This record gives sequence, structure tokens and C-alpha cells, in this order.
Amino acid sequence: MNGSNYNYYDAAGNLVLNQKHGDNGRTYMPDVSGGIKGKFGDYEVGAFLGYDESDESFNVRKWVRGDIGMFGFTVMGLYSDSVNNGYFNYDGFSALVGLSAQVTDTVWVAKDIQWWDDDSWRVIGNVGWNVAPGFSVLVEASYGDGDSIGNEVKTGMLRFERSF
Repeated sequence: MNGSNYNYYDAAGNLVLNQKHGDNGRTYMPDVSGGIKGKFGDYEVGAFLGYDESDESFNVRKWVRGDIGMFGFTVMGLYSDSVNNGYFNYDGFSALVGLSAQVTDTVWVAKDIQWWDDDSWRVIGNVGWNVAPGFSVLVEASYGDGDSIGNEVKTGMLRFERSF
């Protein structure tokens, strides 16, 4: 019955209809994840692997991050074999490139571009300001298009953060 649909009774004795249980009804198995990263001067390289037990799917993330003077960059590749994967909700490959700059001691800007293998894409821009120690403001805007994220998605955010 592995991977099939069937009816079962939950712990309270209620009939649950047509549920998919790829693990033959054993819901105690945890998701498993692990990763490794290394820092080499101003650069970081890492990889992450996650297995979503309830969906019987896995995902992989790999990245390179670095700083060159006042500029920073990130390149990331993501893959999942199921749209229901708890670590990355997409069935396929996605790539992300991010660039940032520390404009002054308290102001930074960033731009991320993400692409999915179904030709969906998204651009995100941020401006952050560390107003005072423990208080910052972030403005973010994004625009995306494609089946994976919805057609012509526009979002924005204004965030005030105070830490003590």
C-alpha cells in the first residue's frame, strides 16, 4: 500500500477519508535535514539537503556568498521534486542571484533576481537603514511574473524593527 490512497481512523477514532500515506500510516517519522558550509575569508560556500517524510520528497540548496569591499553577492541553486515539499515548495529547479551594497555606515541596498525552470521570475529590491543601535527600517518592493508565483505579482513592505 506504499504511496496509495485509503481510508483510516485517526487517534480520536474519527474516520478520515481518502488520505495519502506513503509511509503506510506511520506519521511519527520526522523530516530529516542536514547541511554543511564553510567560510573561506570573505566567502562562504554551503549545501543543504532536506527530506520531507510526509510528502516523500527531497530538496537540495547550494549557495556561494561573498563580500568584495562594500559589495556583497549571493548565488543560490534550489531543487525540489515536489510542489508540497516543506523545505522548498516547487517541483523543479530555481536559481537566485543577489547583489547588495553598504552605501554608508547605516544604509544598505540589495537586489535579488530569482528564476524558475518554468520561466517564472521575480525581482526584489530592498533599502535598509540602521537608524540607531537596536532600531532599523526596511523598505522592500518586488515584482514577479509566471505560473509558479502568479501572474504579475507586485508586493511591498515597510518594516520597523526594534531590538533590546
